[in-house]
Amino acid sequence: MVWLNQWGCRQFKKSDHDAAAKEVKAWYEEFGPQFFQSSTSLLSLNEADFVVIEAAYKGLVDRLAANRVERDGGEGTIEVSFGPVGTAKILFVVRPKALVPWDNAIFVGLGLDGSASSYVSYLRMAAKWLNELGQICQSKGIALADLPSVVGRPRSPLPKLIDEYLWVTMTKRCKPPLKELLEKWVTWA
Repeated sequence: MVWLNQWGCRQFKKSDHDAAAKEVKAWYEEFGPQFFQSSTSLLSLNEADFVVIEAAYKGLVDRLAANRVERDGGEGTIEVSFGPVGTAKILFVVRPKALVPWDNAIFVGLGLDGSASSYVSYLRMAAKWLNELGQICQSKGIALADLPSVVGRPRSPLPKLIDEYLWVTMTKRCKPPLKELLEKWVTWA
């Protein structure tokens, strides 16, 4: 829960970490045995895997992450769920070679709604991007599996590289420099 807080998931209130952890444990006891092998990559997911992912997402997204006091000074509390972002990040932790995290800016920017079916659509998009990237890598004599090392991130699985690219370009709205500018920078080195 601390790690999720550090990764920007503010729905996991520190005083409710134990309760949220119990929710994750109960969820994993139900869905963990249904998951594909941890060595399975995003590019090797099949239709049966997507069915499991969608069910697991649905099984976690609405679980109770914390209770919050009403902000308007009311006496009541508001139940806060794991939500789309917390759920996707937990799924990534469970299967980092196959499942891609996201944040609100990413799924909204891609025209998705944060639902379980939209998360599966996101995974399909990411697999398509990886296939295209694999072709580019191959044309440059690089194996797609070696890309994390080539870009200086040897311990990052490919889904994490997708997340980081989208976080920079969509969440932080930082556009990559054009090829001409990069070539100019190289001449300065």
